[in-house]
Amino acid sequence: MTKAAEFGHGTFTYIGDVREVEEKMTQLFAVLESPVLTGIEMSWPSGAAVEAWPPRIPDLCLGEPVVVSARLEGPADQVAVAGRRGSEAWTTAMALSGGRPGHGAAVLWARRKIESLLDSLHEGADPDEVRQGVVALGLEHHLVTKHTSLVAVDVTPSRPGDADLRTGAVPTNLPHGWSYEAVFGELPQTATAAPLHALIALLAFLAAAALRMADRSRRAGDRS
Repeated sequence: MTKAAEFGHGTFTYIGDVREVEEKMTQLFAVLESPVLTGIEMSWPSGAAVEAWPPRIPDLCLGEPVVVSARLEGPADQVAVAGRRGSEAWTTAMALSGGRPGHGAAVLWARRKIESLLDSLHEGADPDEVRQGVVALGLEHHLVTKHTSLVAVDVTPSRPGDADLRTGAVPTNLPHGWSYEAVFGELPQTATAAPLHALIALLAFLAAAALRMADRSRRAGDRS
């Protein structure tokens, strides 16, 4: 819904509880009834190479600032911003100098470009080209994206460099679905009670043999 609102130059409000309907809808109507600037366009200096994102600038509404990230190469001292306030045309020039430098500006620009590249898939962009562009930006700026991830590598040595190596068996887990008892010769947990049955049969056999011997002794005594 957020993307649908962006493509339609609108806004999106999430209502997760019926008790929030009145409050959320009041805020939404206040935003819709107060468009500060519509049809926004930015004109960059002709002598500078500029990459600005997002390419589709949303309308400026009350309480919802518009953020545009741009990378400039070459001379650029100001940018012209134009739009409409109601039925009247509006324009102004904004100075590009004098801003506060920050290390996160490049990451913000890269995130905006990645988001715009992924949005272009809904407009028929080539998936392979989009993927290559996202991967390149993710690797260059160390960002987690749909096609890139971060891997932590611990480079701390586990032993002093002059220490002797030791060999030994390392305990490992069996593959999924394997039974320890079955691999090493014991009956698995799900086996039948065959050992118990064999023991009972052996005891019954011994008892029968003892009774037979006792019966023979009794008969021999009667004959004598």
